[in-house]
Amino acid sequence: MTKYNPSIGFSFDDFLVEENLLTEAKAAASERITNWQQTKATEPPHGNGFWNGLQELRATIEREGIIFDDDDFADLRDRASGREVNLQA
Repeated sequence: MTKYNPSIGFSFDDFLVEENLLTEAKAAASERITNWQQTKATEPPHGNGFWNGLQELRATIEREGIIFDDDDFADLRDRASGREVNLQA
């Protein structure tokens, strides 16, 4: 057991030992960690979704032989509020 500190008290491990719950708590924690690790291992990776999507789009464009020119993007603009730009100043 650790030394008692009046400001903090005993550690949580000491409490579990006194209540005869330490081995049960460790087993439950170990099981939860193992389940979490297995879940993480089977999850599909995320974070590169945009990049992977972009690579798939490029591959499709090349495979289909699609050719873009400047007219295809003439009306393309960000329509979000606060993004309007007046170019005729």
